[in-house]
Amino acid sequence: MWSIFKGDAASAAAVAEETEEKQELADHANTAFGGGETFIHGEITRLGKDAVDALHARFQQDIQDAVTPFLPAECGDDLRQAAKDYAIALVRTRQKLNKKNLQPAIESGAASLKDKTKEMLHELDSLTAELQKQLEGKTAGSGYDSYHYKENEALQAQKEATMQATKEKIEALFDGSERVYFKLSDYSSSPLEPYVLEFLESKGYAMQDYAAGYAVDTRKNTVKIGKILKDNPALLKAFTEDPYRSADNLTVVMTRSYEDLARASYGRGWQSCRSGSYSAVSNAISEIDTGVIAAYLISDKDPDIHNPLGRINLKPYDEIDPAAQQGWLDKTFSKNELKPVLQTIYMSFNPIGLHHPGFVDAVNRFAEEHFNHGKAGEFRLRQGCESYQEFRQRTRLPEDTEEMLKAVNAKYKKHWDGSFTVKGDLVLKGLGLSHLPDLSNVKVEGGIDVSNNKLLTLEGLPQTPVKWLDASFNLLICFKGAPPVVHETFNYQDNAYLQTTYGKPQAKTYKYGNGRRDPSRHGESHECIGPLEKPANFPGFKRT
Repeated sequence: MWSIFKGDAASAAAVAEETEEKQELADHANTAFGGGETFIHGEITRLGKDAVDALHARFQQDIQDAVTPFLPAECGDDLRQAAKDYAIALVRTRQKLNKKNLQPAIESGAASLKDKTKEMLHELDSLTAELQKQLEGKTAGSGYDSYHYKENEALQAQKEATMQATKEKIEALFDGSERVYFKLSDYSSSPLEPYVLEFLESKGYAMQDYAAGYAVDTRKNTVKIGKILKDNPALLKAFTEDPYRSADNLTVVMTRSYEDLARASYGRGWQSCRSGSYSAVSNAISEIDTGVIAAYLISDKDPDIHNPLGRINLKPYDEIDPAAQQGWLDKTFSKNELKPVLQTIYMSFNPIGLHHPGFVDAVNRFAEEHFNHGKAGEFRLRQGCESYQEFRQRTRLPEDTEEMLKAVNAKYKKHWDGSFTVKGDLVLKGLGLSHLPDLSNVKVEGGIDVSNNKLLTLEGLPQTPVKWLDASFNLLICFKGAPPVVHETFNYQDNAYLQTTYGKPQAKTYKYGNGRRDPSRHGESHECIGPLEKPANFPGFKRT
């Protein structure tokens, strides 16, 4: 058995120690996010080279299977290859591989197919050309070259050391490649399923398989759930779009490829400020050089990210050194010595495309395990990273409850049993939190403000009554984890991904609606209103 360790007992011990360390990090990531008991729980498992090669081989076989029925009996290699290239171009430009698109094109011959393929790929080829042009002209550097002032030598050395530490971490993760593939396992619960179940039972049906979309009637006949929900358009739409029903066969690709990031929103099923080739390429080069990683959610039938379902960018935030106070246009320094190297954390930006909570949670857990473990404090977005309405500064709170309360300047009393009472309000506003600390042993006499963060649920909050609760401007998909009673107002406005009011607290007043662009969609009620009750007030984001 020792042969797998090259016959070296010391090597065996080293491998065992490394494996144990990786498991500890994974366990910490689960603990930090509440373990397997969290309502939203996604995990990713790295695929080996053989598994990745198999994905690419299957894609090529799928292309071959799609074009073969339309090829003539005696088909030359030129036509066969032209047909395959054309089919791949259809996939790359988000078109269907069907008879309508394939048969007439293939019948037109190899020369015509090549012309059609070139025409279809003109936009993507222009991006590739722009990328090549900018890469040839870019100045080698650390990612801070766009700042034209001469920095203090100690500060510059600190930045370079921090960048180098990040590069080494990323190199170890990618192991010389540009992409790393992971299998997504989604253990999340659907906040919509209880509402669908209630509706089915009111119509005399029982749930058979929520994900597959089947119910049974009193005679045990199988009926499609969508057919039963047709009388409730809002519920039917939500059921059709529920990401928890499409959790199988999904893959996550972590990439540091210039082209993959340049195509972040270029020719995709969504739009952003990077839709032009020049801005797409220039931002991609700057961010990859600075350490940004893009995470794409794809079907396992699309290994080359031709038509991704969604994307999340992981961006580096460097520890704020108290000895170096950075102003907008100038720099002042204290008499204290700078740290030789800063801690770096990786934080997720808002998801683009399909908002799949399990994917978001899995990416956050990945960052926790590989980059953020054991780090607390204030961190600033690294220069060279585009912020685009995101947090330039984010906070990592200590895991210890008392240290966390101190960090947010809460006035509290510690009791003999280890529990705490916060005297007044608890404010965790605007910290950029992707999950809440464990406040299960904390009682808050005032209100709680967790607004302007990146929370998917409210898990972690105290389960005792609070005076008021502000959870506006988050990524909430439901209210799981909210205190059972809010004596005054519960504000959950501008949670664009809200699906249902599942887990809602009892409150005197509810503030609801997504009104960032249209304040008239905001509302106030004595009832808890969600997308199922008033869809027009919750436009959300377009899903692909």
